Amino acid sequence: MKNMRYLIILVLILGGSQIMYGQIKLGVTMGLGPSHIDPGELVVDNINDSIRYSITNVRPVWNLGTFVHLQVKGLYFKGSFLGGFSYLDYDKTDWRTGENNLRNKREMKYQIEVPLEVGINYKRMLLSGGIMYSNLLRPEKETILSLATLNRVFDNDNIGYRFSIGMNFDWASSLEFSYVYFDNYTDTIAIDGTVDYNFSYNRRHIMVSFTWNFIREGWE
Repeated sequence: MKNMRYLIILVLILGGSQIMYGQIKLGVTMGLGPSHIDPGELVVDNINDSIRYSITNVRPVWNLGTFVHLQVKGLYFKGSFLGGFSYLDYDKTDWRTGENNLRNKREMKYQIEVPLEVGINYKRMLLSGGIMYSNLLRPEKETILSLATLNRVFDNDNIGYRFSIGMNFDWASSLEFSYVYFDNYTDTIAIDGTVDYNFSYNRRHIMVSFTWNFIREGWE
């Protein structure tokens, strides 16, 4: 909570300074990272212990969204809003008969991520760090606005940290590598349209992001 307040204060300072003598970028960003779930390690049983769901394959997560970059001299703030998707394959086995009646059935996973970072821009190099909110989005049950309410954001374990290093290019774009970690990330998987499995784990991964700036004010 304190980290969030400090970042908001810094955004206001940089935003006000930018109007006078700062710089701003607005654009789109796309990223790719590994899945948060390891296949073969997750087995879900239904309530009467007759059906087993086992994860067999999980695809990487793609993120697509928008960002704002506010900079005063070499110090900057960057905030992004990202929508992500992936999918997993699973097997469904009936323990009573031993029959595998659903092999490699596919389920989509959707999520939102909001990284807020402060950093240093030295020549072409970018170095930043901050906090990141991440949560699973269930379109049939939840909206983005319901996930963004303060009680949902601060009452669960979906706030982590992100550290990034990257490079600016002359053609209005940048490439960044980010390390993301959560101490106790909470997640939910919907399996077979009926089984909701809630679990927590230590989440660590590297994300590769490419940004394209549509608006550049204050740069020569």
